[in-house]
Amino acid sequence: MIQTKPPDFKIKPASAPTLSPRDSSFSIESNYTDSTTSESDSGIARLARRLSIGSNSSSKSTDTSKKSPTKPTFSQDLAKLLVYTHGVKYSGFSKLITYEPRHQFSVSEKTGGKLIKENKQDWIKHNYTHLSRVYPKGLRLQSTNYDPIVFWSAGCQLVAVNWQTVDEGAILNHAMFVDTNGYVLKPLALRHKPPSPEKRQKYFVSVSILSAQRLPLSSDLRVEVTLGVKTRSTKSIEGCTLCPTWNEIFTYQIECLPSMLDLTFLHIEIKHPKSKGSLLAQWVRTLGVAPRGFRYLPLYDSLFSKYVFATIFVNITIDVIT
Repeated sequence: MIQTKPPDFKIKPASAPTLSPRDSSFSIESNYTDSTTSESDSGIARLARRLSIGSNSSSKSTDTSKKSPTKPTFSQDLAKLLVYTHGVKYSGFSKLITYEPRHQFSVSEKTGGKLIKENKQDWIKHNYTHLSRVYPKGLRLQSTNYDPIVFWSAGCQLVAVNWQTVDEGAILNHAMFVDTNGYVLKPLALRHKPPSPEKRQKYFVSVSILSAQRLPLSSDLRVEVTLGVKTRSTKSIEGCTLCPTWNEIFTYQIECLPSMLDLTFLHIEIKHPKSKGSLLAQWVRTLGVAPRGFRYLPLYDSLFSKYVFATIFVNITIDVIT
């Protein structure tokens, strides 16, 4: 933050204007020192006082500028960063329109949705060499969020969400960047056109829900496992417990490019349906970074704050179907 010092104004006694019978305007050329008029605060005197202050301050500023250079009002270190990106208006992907490498445009989710339907491949190619940003539309009066995966799949580098609302969109955003420095490399298929294009493959995903440890004391707990748009649920464990056991296996088959596993999310939720807030704990990651084998996974609450001791014991396997 840069604090700017205001100029020092010295107010001199106001000089009364001299009225001319032939002209309705007024001037402050003559020095009028009558005590009765100087004590009055008429409209003309106030205006004359303002003009005298402005003229004196401007003349003083010109004198000081000749003597010493003015201090910059903006940090030079920050000014040097402005050469990397330059915000421009989205003008389409026609061959007649060219974007410089440093040009970045921002569109709302409504405009971005139209681009996904009409020009998704052109947008992906554009994001090979340029930056683009998507932000929530202004009609989200309750600060809800859209699905960020839609725009991540188009190669958008900056997908803004409303942090004040922890819903599905915000949770996916947290899961994408958790345990990172805030930067995640895009899938290979969205970074550039490889010499040998990737081929779609089928995967067999198995998720074994074994048990949970040191949960908040709750009853009738069950686990929901969501992969993509498919959701499976375990049976409820009756009675209050801290360490429930389920021992159930869920299997899924998905088909995608190998690098697009980084945009396929696995969401595990522990719920107790009888309470008002049914979500007790959760874990969500992409299949690209999900641990394989038997693992104790850390759990998070409904606001995606990490529990100190609570974990869930699972077995995750991902195999290629030939």
